[in-house]
Amino acid sequence: MTNQTLKNATITPENGGKINGLIQLKQLKLPVPNGLIITNTKDHTALTIELSQFLKEGTTYIVRSSGQKEDGVKASYAGQYTSVRDCQTLEEVWQGIKACLASQSKDEVKAYGQELGLAQDSSQLAILVQEQIEADISGIAFSMNPLNNHDQEILVETIEGAGDALADGRVEPQRQILSWHSPQTDPKLEALRQSILKAVSHFGYPLDIEFCFSNEQLYLVQARPITRLAAKVSMGSWTTANFRDGGVAAQACPALMWSLYREAWQDSLESFILDHGLLADQEVYRLALMKYARPYWNVGLVKTAMSRIPGYTEREFDDELGIHKVYSGDGVKSQLTPKTLLQLAKVARKLSSTTRQHQSQAKEINVDLLARYENFEKQIAQLASSKHSLTSIENLWREIIYDGHLASETVYFKQVFINTVQLSMKKTAILKHISLEAFFQLISKLGTVSHLRPTTDLQLISDLIQQDATLKAYWQKTSTEQLTMEVNQALTQATNQRGDLSRLVDWFHAYGYHSERELNLLWPSFIEEPAIIIEKIKALLKGKRPNQALNQVLSSKEMDQILQAEAINPHRAKKIKESILSLRELLWWREEFKDISTRYYHLVRQISLMLGQQYTQKQILKQPDDLFYLEKESILLWINKELSMSQLQQKAEYNRRYCEAYRHYQPAGDLQAGYELGQSQQSTGGLQGIGANDGVVTGRVRVLTDVSQISHLQADEILVTPFTDTGWSHRFGSLKGLITETGGVLSHATIVAREFGLPAIIGAKHATKSLRTGMLIQMNGSSGAIHILEDLIEESR
Repeated sequence: MTNQTLKNATITPENGGKINGLIQLKQLKLPVPNGLIITNTKDHTALTIELSQFLKEGTTYIVRSSGQKEDGVKASYAGQYTSVRDCQTLEEVWQGIKACLASQSKDEVKAYGQELGLAQDSSQLAILVQEQIEADISGIAFSMNPLNNHDQEILVETIEGAGDALADGRVEPQRQILSWHSPQTDPKLEALRQSILKAVSHFGYPLDIEFCFSNEQLYLVQARPITRLAAKVSMGSWTTANFRDGGVAAQACPALMWSLYREAWQDSLESFILDHGLLADQEVYRLALMKYARPYWNVGLVKTAMSRIPGYTEREFDDELGIHKVYSGDGVKSQLTPKTLLQLAKVARKLSSTTRQHQSQAKEINVDLLARYENFEKQIAQLASSKHSLTSIENLWREIIYDGHLASETVYFKQVFINTVQLSMKKTAILKHISLEAFFQLISKLGTVSHLRPTTDLQLISDLIQQDATLKAYWQKTSTEQLTMEVNQALTQATNQRGDLSRLVDWFHAYGYHSERELNLLWPSFIEEPAIIIEKIKALLKGKRPNQALNQVLSSKEMDQILQAEAINPHRAKKIKESILSLRELLWWREEFKDISTRYYHLVRQISLMLGQQYTQKQILKQPDDLFYLEKESILLWINKELSMSQLQQKAEYNRRYCEAYRHYQPAGDLQAGYELGQSQQSTGGLQGIGANDGVVTGRVRVLTDVSQISHLQADEILVTPFTDTGWSHRFGSLKGLITETGGVLSHATIVAREFGLPAIIGAKHATKSLRTGMLIQMNGSSGAIHILEDLIEESR
């Protein structure tokens, strides 16, 4: 073999799927056969020496290939490249390497690539020379059960002898199902269960692992992601819409957060449905479930309830929430017939009455929740400033969880439900007479929206620094670390501070409950890690300011002008204006109650951290954040002495492992019984989304798949992301546009985008794959159209 042939046909192990997986399994100290990775960093002579040193006399080896395109989501070359068994001499190993490399040119490999439109690059194949295990038993283990999508079961298929027959489907395997949490009496199965769980916790996504037993010893031969999981459940239709965009389902959700959301959602939604006669008591069942460590809600049942509301159209409901459609046309619509008219009218009256009553009490409720929040905040500070008994901390934890949080969250959810039904009854009627652009204009500029106040006040602090040349120079030359230290000192000292620090202390006291990942209890609030805000001020000092002034209010005169431009008669314009004013008020209050909900989650985090630290000191838990992996019911059982310490620790361990196992997995946002939504479906007819705020802009793309990458955003870019949560909001100001794969026209992210005057498109399926960082595109925030102008990828950006 020549040096050139070797160089062109191999890659580094980081790019080879199976090889990289085996390296990581070995790093985890799991039983993996010894192997040698061939890379393109050595010439022929050096590789010959390395092979000679690696190969042991009397040992049999297998030469295996691993390519970047193997085991992918869109395509899989698995099994198409050659593997050569029974190599014992150096010459036989070299012949095996040549055969593996030559397999890239096989007709079936080329045909497969051409069929899928994939170019085959020889530099995308890696080679592994591995000790060949003479297996007594061979098998495949799936870390989740693909037969029923049970996400905490291991499906094991085994045969006697080598695994070739199993891989080729020539032998019917023996099948067993292992529970993640149930130790096995069979030592082999228990060793396999433990190894699978260790591996899946490391990788953070579902795994398909090939293994074998030889002389009672377990060996893991290959690890690869399960890329094609059907998005279906045994019963009903479920979605993460709203949960995902709100932040709670954006990442793997720890047990405490899940238990808080589950109870508030179940209680408030069930009450709302029954109180308004949308469904009978026996029709309402489970409204939330946990799947892939994400909370889903019962959209099928909610749609049934919504169909009994005047003006409901399933397509508009799905468009608003960004839910995958499995029907043609408008789907289900509320029907006005002599039989249904009376019931629809009764429901409409009841809903209107509830809306009026809730809105009339909104200010009083808001004041009460804020007062209770401030009282809880003071109690936490008192507990932190001096030594208190564990019982005092447990009592305050219980009060915040079961009184404060539950009250706040149920109020917020009730506002969400009211908004949803009122939108269903009003939006369709409004859009019969005015354009979508006019509708967006009429529901923008809501005024002093709470989630925008932090940004506004940061601008004022930036202005203060900007106006003082000495202070500005100091901020520009001083490191973030030093400025953060100064802010932390100022937060703990009551002495007079210079103007910028004094204003920042006030800012953190007023808004420090926010975070980059709101509704993620594991994520620190800004007051815990001020560096993020220091960086934001530094960016503002460089001129990266929002595109328009925030907290503006659309005046009555401006509304009239927008409606006049739509050329509708004055009487109809008056009716539309009344409906718009009602929707604006609903939107504003939803944002206010969402802000209060965020405050209470900050309280939950602070008191839970305190309690977790106490439990760790007393060796009740192994580490402080174990508390976040316990459902609130389990913690309460422990406090009430109805749960043992070992049971508490075991629950924390199980729930942590569950979250870790799915932390890097992005499951389908919608699950449905009997229908395989599929995760790799491609949109047709070009890249198109749903307009969420008007405006046509041209700009460079920045694709971000997770909020942890948010620091990569540059000014005047168009952000393309699967979805946004509240932690993104303070970054919107310097963007040119926003494109998401999911979300709703009236979701929090799009409301904030409109306040920033930011063109927005939602529901652009597969946008994060079709668009790439550096591309120049044009987006139309009204029509939802996206046009690629320059297919330019700037990897260094």
